[in-house]
Amino acid sequence: MGGLNIKGVPFFKPSIRDEEIEGVTEVLKSGWLTKGKVTEEFEKECMKFLSASACLAVSSGTAGLHLALLGLGLRPGDEVITTSLTHVATVQSILYVGAKPVFADIEPETMNISPDEVLKKVTPKTKAILPVHFAGHPCDMDALREIAQKYGLSIVEDAAHAFGASYKGKPLGSNGFGDITVFSFYPNKPITTGEGGLICGEKERIDKIRVLSHHGIVYPSRGRLWRYDAVELGYKYNFTDIQAAIGLAQLRKSEKLLLRRKRIFERYNEAFKHEEALITPVIKDYASPSYYIYPLRLNLRALKCSRDEFAFALEQEGVGISVHYSPPVHLHSYYRRTLGLREGDLPVTEEASRSELSLPLYPDMRDEEIDFVVERVFKLIKSFKR
Repeated sequence: MGGLNIKGVPFFKPSIRDEEIEGVTEVLKSGWLTKGKVTEEFEKECMKFLSASACLAVSSGTAGLHLALLGLGLRPGDEVITTSLTHVATVQSILYVGAKPVFADIEPETMNISPDEVLKKVTPKTKAILPVHFAGHPCDMDALREIAQKYGLSIVEDAAHAFGASYKGKPLGSNGFGDITVFSFYPNKPITTGEGGLICGEKERIDKIRVLSHHGIVYPSRGRLWRYDAVELGYKYNFTDIQAAIGLAQLRKSEKLLLRRKRIFERYNEAFKHEEALITPVIKDYASPSYYIYPLRLNLRALKCSRDEFAFALEQEGVGISVHYSPPVHLHSYYRRTLGLREGDLPVTEEASRSELSLPLYPDMRDEEIDFVVERVFKLIKSFKR
């Protein structure tokens, strides 16, 4: 294998080039830095790319989830079924509107929320399902949609990992899956704007959310921005033209970035597929993922170490890693305390959380760096194998 002269590989590096820098420079020179014409252009280009009815760029994916739930009219006493194998932001957005998060277990193969487990959690108080497309692999949206239609529920898709992913040939964010889809543009996401998020849905609903995203304000006349009316209790969640300039440059090369991510993912899968101590990620027939991360899982029964011990050793070998997610949300101290949750409540989620290890995956990663990572993983497997 190659990579012998490499000192180390970081978990992630953003793919930023001259086009992003030039776009930001143009905005800075224009004198208009906040939300304006460049943001409008970015939203329009996202609509085209995703085949979405309407798009609204906001300050973060978390802000997008909060606004999505507000836009659906969620309120105190309502229940929202979601996954615990996610960033805490997913669950925080439910609490922001006063609703109660209800956790369903996951599918062991995809690590996405299990429709069968969702069905077990539906009560008369349930108003919505909030699936997370884990690692950029789409959830089983047909099954979730069937449950939602049967019980009159809304679906908000947390697609923070999944910009560019498709379900049965249709991009996530287009019509026909959830009621609202929310993406994140954090630096390590499939495309980035530094910080930021995107909300997709029907135009009427997005127009309502747009008002909430900027202090609840409407402008009777675009020509007189000093005259406005606050018609709702809104929030300061708007995007900026600086972010939009980065986003436009990223969007133009997004397919190229996705293809490179896919290639790295496939290289890892090919390298690890015959090793009994490793569980490689599965891609379902209905899914075209965004390849956001490479979620390798350790078969801990075949190893004389924990996931954390393996991860620390891999870092010592010069490989940057992350974990998605440890602990799962329901085992964080706040949620144990406020929701009365405990270990053992979600056995499949907890097993995935104990065994998952995300390897470096980013578009600028060189082939010799992939070889370096693979070589170091096998070195540790040899050391830790029973």
